[in-house]
Amino acid sequence: MFSSEHQGRIKSALSNLLSQLNSWLSPDSFSCVSCGGRSTQLSSAGLCSPCNRTFPWILEALCEVCGRYERCYDCERRERTYFAMNRSVVVYDAAMKNLLALYKYRGQERLQALFVEMLSGAYDHFQMSVDVITFTPLSSTRLAERGFNQAEQLARGLGAAKGIPVVPLLARIKHTEKQSFKTRKERLGTLEHVFSFQKDPDFTPREGLRVLIVDDVYTTGSTLNECAKVIREGMWAEIYGLTWAR
Repeated sequence: MFSSEHQGRIKSALSNLLSQLNSWLSPDSFSCVSCGGRSTQLSSAGLCSPCNRTFPWILEALCEVCGRYERCYDCERRERTYFAMNRSVVVYDAAMKNLLALYKYRGQERLQALFVEMLSGAYDHFQMSVDVITFTPLSSTRLAERGFNQAEQLARGLGAAKGIPVVPLLARIKHTEKQSFKTRKERLGTLEHVFSFQKDPDFTPREGLRVLIVDDVYTTGSTLNECAKVIREGMWAEIYGLTWAR
């Protein structure tokens, strides 16, 4: 025979369990796209409150060029910058690195919608305004390994959300090892002559065009700068960057 105190604890535990089950089964509850937990209210990016609070959002850019949240020595040392500015959504900390890996390398494509919503939010937050969206291309070797270009998926998702045309203006003509494994000096050297300008028969450039290059991660800015350089060699345009992480 259970004591009244023990019975009370059992009733309390059952009550909490039923409450949790009702939350899961309720038509008004939603699944967080990051942790998978159920919530009756999600952010515009599809995040529950705990996830939304813990994401390292970049809400203010200290470096006006690259959008870094602290002093940027890369921009100070760069001899010439071919893009007007870059902005990013979150700080590339360990948690964000793991989240991106789930999408890029482990096939959790449900995260694509989250990343697109986050980019869309940053686009509005930083009051960006462009005419055309493009993306950093992958080599045929890397594309075969991964099966998709995450930058292209994010660019097309953002374009659809904002009603902006997405045009592939760049081709990768040289395969290189992953930039994340290289030093800053190696990144600067190995990106020369890697990209080429790609003409699209359905796209006619015009003077004063504002082009946004979308990518997943901005590290030193070498990739974005080289892409911007190649596009500006192919047509007159003002180049901007928007990356998921910085």
